[in-house]
Amino acid sequence: MFRKMSEALTFQLVKNKILDIESYEVWAYSIEIILLNGSILLGCLLISFMLGEMTHMLSFVLFFIPLRMLVGGYHCRKSETCFFCTLLVYGASTLSIRLYEMEIMEEAIWILAVISILIILIWSPLVNPNHLLEDYQIRRNKNIIYVMVVIDVALYGIFCKTNIAMAHSEMMFTDSFHGSVFSVIFDKPFRVFKRNDNFSPDMWSRMDTLINLIDDYSVIGDTDESLENIVGKRVKYDKEKIEVKRKESLEYLKNALNVNSNS
Repeated sequence: MFRKMSEALTFQLVKNKILDIESYEVWAYSIEIILLNGSILLGCLLISFMLGEMTHMLSFVLFFIPLRMLVGGYHCRKSETCFFCTLLVYGASTLSIRLYEMEIMEEAIWILAVISILIILIWSPLVNPNHLLEDYQIRRNKNIIYVMVVIDVALYGIFCKTNIAMAHSEMMFTDSFHGSVFSVIFDKPFRVFKRNDNFSPDMWSRMDTLINLIDDYSVIGDTDESLENIVGKRVKYDKEKIEVKRKESLEYLKNALNVNSNS
């Protein structure tokens, strides 16, 4: 599929004298790779959207793809096989994050993660016969891989633990707009306090907007308030106004970008 599409596109480019016939094979292969990688990214984006894990998509692009390029490994003979295998692996990893956040199979996921990291550290980089590496390149790539693995594990561990802590907390106390937003997302009682220093940027205008949307002014922190009245209290914020604003924002972006709503 990808090969036929790239050949058809390359043929049209050659026919219109945009490309030279001598470079037909090179361009056909290059366009095939572009179509394949673009389709993989779109597929991963769709999976992330369906599972509600858009941040996983960002970490995939920033951390997994560069690591995969250095580590090497198995390459499928056909682009279609590569496409489906990549989406299968990505879907499984995204689902594992969802299970981890729900504290389901948490130990098993960590065991698989440790085994994967050990395999990468011990056997990478794997040299492709079609792309041989010099000894100094292998040593360089291995050092870079070590650093990337450490950074990936640290950032991913911090993100997952923070997310779980918020989701399972009884109450949030914050002076941050984003902390307040996460409290609303997870339907957690929270209190937001104004900052007293003169060095932090004033974020209270944003807080006013958020408080008006959830229509709950009790979230404004008061040091004299008794914790017994709020800790452990189950809340369900009215997100109807937020949803309306979200749709309005999407429509604004579509109009600004001239995107047809039916496309």
